[in-house]
Amino acid sequence: MENKPTTRFINIIMTGLLLIIGITLITIAGSFNSVQRNAVKSGQEQLMRTLNYVTDNLELLIENRSLSLHHFSREMTFNDFPDGLLPEADQKAIIAAYLDTHADQTKLLIQLDAEGIFVDAWQLENGSLQALSQEGAESYLRADVSLESMRTTSGLIQNSSEYFLENQSFVNLYASILDAEGQVTGYFVAPLNLENMFK
Repeated sequence: MENKPTTRFINIIMTGLLLIIGITLITIAGSFNSVQRNAVKSGQEQLMRTLNYVTDNLELLIENRSLSLHHFSREMTFNDFPDGLLPEADQKAIIAAYLDTHADQTKLLIQLDAEGIFVDAWQLENGSLQALSQEGAESYLRADVSLESMRTTSGLIQNSSEYFLENQSFVNLYASILDAEGQVTGYFVAPLNLENMFK
């Protein structure tokens, strides 16, 4: 049986429509794929910019806290008293003021002697200065692998590598304690809670 002109015409139209639909679907799939790749790339770039911004801010904040600790160390040792030490009440007031200023990031301060041996430690609890036990302070010191390099070399690094303790991440800041002649007589160590800083 011979195809009538209308049937042939309908077949041509149907084939053309199927071809147009196929090309449209391929074009849409390609466009969707391109848009998706661009969206993922744009999202990754935005995340990297945000991450760099946050990282830069954290670095500045850590540097600020480090400078604050060095200033605190000088305040504790630079004085006109004959024995070179502030009265204990003044020391405690300065320590409490320092810890209160940075209570959202650090609540404790550790003092070591020139060889890196524990001398004293304080913590801020409910707004009041408390003595921290040697065992409590030593847990922060043992977890800090950078501290051993301070004990074995003469150079003091500015801060430690990050470490984890009690499901929290920390970085220790160090400041030298100097006598009137500029000789190192000890160190202050201030553990910063990185998670609190990030918040």
